[in-house]
Amino acid sequence: NKVSYAGTWWFIGCQNTIYCSKDAGATWTKGTVPNTSENYFGVAKYANEYYCGTAGGVKSTDGINWTFAAVGPASPYTQFIGIGARLDKLIIAGTNGACYTYDSTSKVWTARTLPAGATDIRAIACYNNDPSFMLASDRKVYKSTDGIAWAEVTTVPKTADGQLYGLDFNG
Repeated sequence: NKVSYAGTWWFIGCQNTIYCSKDAGATWTKGTVPNTSENYFGVAKYANEYYCGTAGGVKSTDGINWTFAAVGPASPYTQFIGIGARLDKLIIAGTNGACYTYDSTSKVWTARTLPAGATDIRAIACYNNDPSFMLASDRKVYKSTDGIAWAEVTTVPKTADGQLYGLDFNG
């Protein structure tokens, strides 16, 4: 996985893997994370903080030192895999139908209801406050105009036996 925000790059993955580069990849710094056995998925910048999907979620102000984000009352078995930031809220979703939004003004995580069948979210793509999209493990793509209510828009055809994990916006 790779993510970039204004000159900052990450690669993230299994077993304590978060590395950050703030000089276009010339040097990389290993992130300090609160749990060394977690897998990490996706990074999103929202309200001057970086958020990364994992069990419970983590956040950082500098992209290197990470603390727990305390995403809702989620089960420790919930992996937050999809993460995306709109101008007005952060969206994080994952296994077991878990989906939350975060508002930086109220500093509150709010549980959101996904459509039936959307139980394993793999990716979220957002841009400003334009429509947002999420990809589920069943190959369905969901769309939201507000980051709260989601509706199925299509199913990605199965062309190979592998799982889909990526969804991106290139505007």
